[in-house]
Amino acid sequence: MDQKVELLEEKLRMYFAYWLEICDMKIKREVVNECIVILIFEGIDSFIDLYTRKESVVSFWLPKCFPDRFKVIVTANSSSSAMSYFRKLGSTIIDIPADPMIIRNLLDNYQEKPSFTDQQRRDKIYQILGAKTEDALSNSLFVKTFMATLTPYPTEGIISLSEVNPQEIDGMLESIDYEELKDINNTEQLFDFILEFYSQKMLQAEKFRKILCAITLTQKGLTLAELTHLVRINDREWKKLIAVFKVFLMTYKGYWKINSEPFKKAVYEKFMKDDDYVLKLHIEIAEILSKFTPNSVRKLEEETFHLFMARDFFRLKEVMSVSYTHLTLPTIYSV
Repeated sequence: MDQKVELLEEKLRMYFAYWLEICDMKIKREVVNECIVILIFEGIDSFIDLYTRKESVVSFWLPKCFPDRFKVIVTANSSSSAMSYFRKLGSTIIDIPADPMIIRNLLDNYQEKPSFTDQQRRDKIYQILGAKTEDALSNSLFVKTFMATLTPYPTEGIISLSEVNPQEIDGMLESIDYEELKDINNTEQLFDFILEFYSQKMLQAEKFRKILCAITLTQKGLTLAELTHLVRINDREWKKLIAVFKVFLMTYKGYWKINSEPFKKAVYEKFMKDDDYVLKLHIEIAEILSKFTPNSVRKLEEETFHLFMARDFFRLKEVMSVSYTHLTLPTIYSV
C-alpha cells in the first residue's frame, strides 16, 4: 500500500476492512500473483475499546474469512475473550513455550547494563526475580517490566546517565516492600504494584496520575511543552518519569505517548475508572492544544479527537468549521 498506516488501534479497528479491500485489489492487479500477505497482530487482546475501556470485541472488526493469499497470525492471552472467539471459529491454536535460555540471557543482559540504582539494590531485585515461578519467568513482558522499572537504566537516544540523579532514583526505591514484591507472579499484579508505588514516590499523586492518563489518552502524542502546561511538570520530574517508564513510551518528533497496550490497559484500570475525570481531562487537553499549539494537521486531529471523546460537540463543530474555512480560503497575493 502507498499510504502510511499509523499504529493506532482505534484507526485499525475503524479502517481495517477498507485497508484490506484496497490491498486485495492491488494484489489482484499485479501481473505475477505469487505474493502472500502475512498480517501479524501481537497481543490483540490488549486492544482497548475507547468507550468501554475494556478489551475490544475482535469479532466487530476482524473478518472471519480473508481474501486469497492472506495469512493471519494472532497472539493473545489464553484466558482472553479474543482467544475464546478464535477457539469457537476453529482456528489453529499453537502454544508457544518460552525458552528458559532466552529469558536467562535477557536477565544477564539487564545485569550488564549501567543503572541509576546501586549494585546492591540491583542484586536484590535480580535475586527476587530469579526466584519467581516458571510461568512468570516465561513471560518476557513480566521480566522486562520488572527490571526496567525497578532497576532503571539509561537508554541511548532516550535518557542518559548524566540526565538523572541516581540518588533520586535510589531514594524512591529505598522504601520498596521486597516481601510484597516476592508475591507478585504475573504482569497485571506487577503493573498495579509499580503504578501504586511510584504514584506515592515519584511525583505528587495527582500529578503522577494526570500525566500518565494524558499520555495514555492522546491519539497522536503530546509534546513536553503541552504536558508542562497541562500538569506543571518540570524537566527534572519528566526525566525521572522517562527513566522508569521508558519501556512503555514511544516518542517521535517530540511527541510522547504510551505505546504499550498492556500498560495502557493497566493505567485505565488503575486511574481512569471515573468517567467524569476522563471527560474533564479530554477537555483540558483540547484547551491546551487550542491555546498553546501552532496550527497543523496533527493539532487538528488531536484537538478534535479529544473534543469528540469529551462529547463537546458544539466546540468540535466550531473547530471543524474554522479549520475548513482556513483550508478553503484562497491565497491572495498583494502586488
